Amino acid sequence: MRILVIALALLIITGCGVSGEVVKTEDLLTIGAILPLTGPASFVGQEHLKGMELAVDSGIEIIYEDSAANPKNAINQFTTLVTFQDIDAAIAILTPVAEVVAPLAQQHEIPLLLTTVSLDSVEDERDFVFRDFTNSKQDAGLSAKFARDHLNATTAVILYIFDDYGKSYSDAFTTEFGGAVKTFGFERSDADFRSQLLKAKALDSDVLYVIGYDNHIVNVVRQAKELELDTTFMSNWVLASPLILENAKGAVDDVYITTPDFYVDTRKEVVEFKERFFNKHGHYPDAYAALGYDAVKMLAFAHKSGDIKAGLQGISGYKSLMGEMSVDQDGEMSFPLRFAKVVDGSVIRLS
Repeated sequence: MRILVIALALLIITGCGVSGEVVKTEDLLTIGAILPLTGPASFVGQEHLKGMELAVDSGIEIIYEDSAANPKNAINQFTTLVTFQDIDAAIAILTPVAEVVAPLAQQHEIPLLLTTVSLDSVEDERDFVFRDFTNSKQDAGLSAKFARDHLNATTAVILYIFDDYGKSYSDAFTTEFGGAVKTFGFERSDADFRSQLLKAKALDSDVLYVIGYDNHIVNVVRQAKELELDTTFMSNWVLASPLILENAKGAVDDVYITTPDFYVDTRKEVVEFKERFFNKHGHYPDAYAALGYDAVKMLAFAHKSGDIKAGLQGISGYKSLMGEMSVDQDGEMSFPLRFAKVVDGSVIRLS
C-alpha cells in the first residue's frame, strides 16, 4: 500500500522544463518512509505514521510505503523510492527491514534514518546510515540487571520472536543476567504460545522475559496467567504505550518493563505534542509516534544545512521528544531508559 502525503501547495512547485516535467523546488525535502502499516507489526508502523504526519510542514513531503515488516517488500520499495520518486532521504523501522535497506542506502548514497531498530551494528561503517533508538544491550541489559540485582533471580526463561530483533535481546539478557537461562523462540505470525509456556512452567524459573511485538507480549502474558505459570514477568517498553495498556485491559498488570522518559516528560514541547496528537486521534501517543515525529524533524533540521548527511553527523545536544540527542561516530543516537512496573494499567517508574 502506498500513501502519498503532499505537504506542499502547488504554489511552491516551479513550472515545467522543456519536456513538460514538474521540477521540485530546491528547499522541498522529500522523504521516503518504509513502515509496517499492515501485518503483525502494524500498530508500530501506524503510530510512527501518525507522529510523522504531525511533523509535516509546508517544506516536507513524505511518501509512505507499507513493508508489512517483510524485508523482501522493503528492498523493492526502497529501490522504487530511489529510482522513481527522487527522495532526498529515507526513514525505515524494524530490525529485519533495516538490515536489507541499510546497504542499499549506502550504495545509493541516500541518508537513511532508522528508528525502532534494536540491532546496534546496522549503521556501523555506513556513513549514510543513522539509527535513533536504544540497543539490545542497553534495553535487555537493564532488565537482566534489575532481575539479578533487585529481584534476586537466578533462573530465567526467555520467549523471543525468532528474528534478529528477538535474538539480539535474548543474547543481551543472557549475557548480563549471568544465571541459568532457557530460551524458546516463536514466529512473527504466532498467536498461541501455550506449548512454549507449558515447557517454561515445568522449569519453574524465577523470571519470564518476553520479547516480540505488542500482540505477542500481551498474548504470552495472558496465556501464561491462564496456565497459572508462577513466575515474575518481564518485557521491554513496548508495553509502556498507553494505547496498548488500555487494549490489554489489565492482562499485563505486574509486568516489569523498561520505559523512556517520554511517558513522564513535562517539557512544553512534549506536552503540546501529546495534546495535538490526542486532539487528532482521540488517544494519547506512545513513544513510537514520538520517534516518527522526531525522525522527520531531525531530517528537516539536517536538510537546512544543505547536506543532510553532514547535518545528521553534526547533531549534538538536539532536544527531541525522546530526550537530548547527539550522534556518535557510527551514526548512532540513543535516549535514556528507566525501569518500571505496570500497576493497574499504569506505568509506575522504579528508577
